[in-house]
Amino acid sequence: MHFITIFAAAAPFIAGVSASCYTSGASWPSGRGDKAALVAAETACDEMIARGPFAVGADVVNEDRKICRPLAGDKTKSIDFEIQYTANDSEDVDRALCVKAFSAEINGCDKGGFHREGVKWWFIADPQAASCK
Repeated sequence: MHFITIFAAAAPFIAGVSASCYTSGASWPSGRGDKAALVAAETACDEMIARGPFAVGADVVNEDRKICRPLAGDKTKSIDFEIQYTANDSEDVDRALCVKAFSAEINGCDKGGFHREGVKWWFIADPQAASCK
């Protein structure tokens, strides 16, 4: 699993951050645009959205939601999906934005990746060479 906490913290100071692909780790089983991964991305978005608005408060500065999804047809591989919300208010993530963001990593990066959408959201899609834990 890759972590972007340092990148997320530094993001306000880096102009033009848009997308980054991982250069190591597992690849999409069927390459870029892996159909099973795209279906898993939609399911992950639906599950994260069902939890309600991303929130911040006295005890929460940012909220991260993580979900691991197995790849259909392959019980030995999975995908870690993560959304990081970095604003100081409460907000729902738009489903279309969520699916588009995860799909960008699946379609554009051989080994997954991460990117920022607007000023509030980070999206991460990271294929794993192991089942969900």
